[in-house]
Amino acid sequence: MNDNEQVFFREEQSFRQRWVWAIVLLPLLSVTSALVWLVLFKPPGSVPPQLLRSLDAISLVLLAIALWLYKLRLVTEVRAGCLVLHFQWLWRRRWIPFTDIQSYNVVTYRPIAEYGGWGIRYGAAGDKAYNVSGTRGVRLHFTNGGRLLIGSERPEELARALDLALRADATPPIRAHGWSGE
Repeated sequence: MNDNEQVFFREEQSFRQRWVWAIVLLPLLSVTSALVWLVLFKPPGSVPPQLLRSLDAISLVLLAIALWLYKLRLVTEVRAGCLVLHFQWLWRRRWIPFTDIQSYNVVTYRPIAEYGGWGIRYGAAGDKAYNVSGTRGVRLHFTNGGRLLIGSERPEELARALDLALRADATPPIRAHGWSGE
């Protein structure tokens, strides 16, 4: 399996929910505003240097978290012979051979109730989820009894791509919907 194989389906999902960005950016803006106010409007020498260094460090850490979250994305690909999941900037690629998949179905799920949120999560039932947003996805049932939920904005298309790729005479489409190109 290599990166040059043709792809039946490709989807990239990012954390772009407003509430997520509010949680990340409000502290960054608050700390940075406090730092700017202390530097510009307080008399020189009246602010302890340790406070300025601490606020600098906190601002840099919060900025790094914001940039990391901006770059973070879940890439789902259906290729000949396997399903590839990659949480870029978080986790290495996971190759799932079709021989390990017993069945799959499109589902609507409750991310907080069933998995405790979004990301790479473990459910109470012992299954795992790769999700970024929303409440829909494709649940895989493995031959070893395990389950994996893949969150998707296009779960029906993902399931159709799996249907097509699992056929013995499968031929990848020239250009899959949502494909960003190589």
